[in-house]
Amino acid sequence: MPEINAVSYLAVAEDYATAANGISGLSQQYYDAAYEILILSVFDPELDLLAPFYNAYLSSTSIYNNVPLIAIDAVASLQGHVLTRATDATGSRYANVNDWLSDQGILVPEEFAGISALAGFTITSGNIS
Repeated sequence: MPEINAVSYLAVAEDYATAANGISGLSQQYYDAAYEILILSVFDPELDLLAPFYNAYLSSTSIYNNVPLIAIDAVASLQGHVLTRATDATGSRYANVNDWLSDQGILVPEEFAGISALAGFTITSGNIS
């Protein structure tokens, strides 16, 4: 039963790590925009703009401070795929993702390991870059 190859697995892990990093910084950008409005020190622009920009920031924190559930589910599917399809040199299925990662020589980004943990598949520090 062929499984995803190591190169593709690592590319997916790196893409998800990049996405997680991008998501976590978005709320800060909304905050920075609201702060610019706050420090204008001009009454009318502050009066007109502060509440909508601050509300956009508050809304973004609930959207962008967490990994989307659909992404967590996708990582769970990836890890489940490896455990269902991959076999070691003796033909036995892997008991956990860490053994497969070690055998493949894959070190995943820390952010991907975090998403994997949320999906129920803890990746040990020896398999994290």
